[in-house]
Amino acid sequence: MANYFSSTGESGLPQLEGTVIQGKSGKVLLQSANGKMRLRNQYSEERKTGIIKHYLTDAQLSTLQTFYTANENIAFNFTYAADSTVYVCMFSDAIKAVPKTGGYYDVTVSVVAPSQIKHKFLT
Repeated sequence: MANYFSSTGESGLPQLEGTVIQGKSGKVLLQSANGKMRLRNQYSEERKTGIIKHYLTDAQLSTLQTFYTANENIAFNFTYAADSTVYVCMFSDAIKAVPKTGGYYDVTVSVVAPSQIKHKFLT
C-alpha cells in the first residue's frame, strides 16, 4: 500500500491548519408528529472523511499529482500530522489547486475511508 507522506517522510508535503480527519456517526435527532424526539441512525458504523490542506510549490504539487494519478482508485496510508495517526484512505475527489503568487498553490485533497466506497463494476 502506498504512503501519502505529509509534514515528514519522502515527499515532505506540509499540512496546513484546517486539515481534519473526522468521523460522522449518522445519528439524526427528529421530532415526530406527536412532539416526541426520536434518534435515528442513518448508517451502522461511523464514517470517516477528511480534508487535507497544503500550501505547495510547483514541484511539490507535481509530486502530489503523480501520487494521485498512481493511487486514484486504490487505498493508501495517510499520516495525520496533528497526532501522527496513520489512516487508510482513498481519494474522494480530484485535487483542487488554486494558484497563488510566487509559484505556490493552495491545495485541498478530499479523502474517505475505503470501507465507505461502493464500487460498481461494469459488465
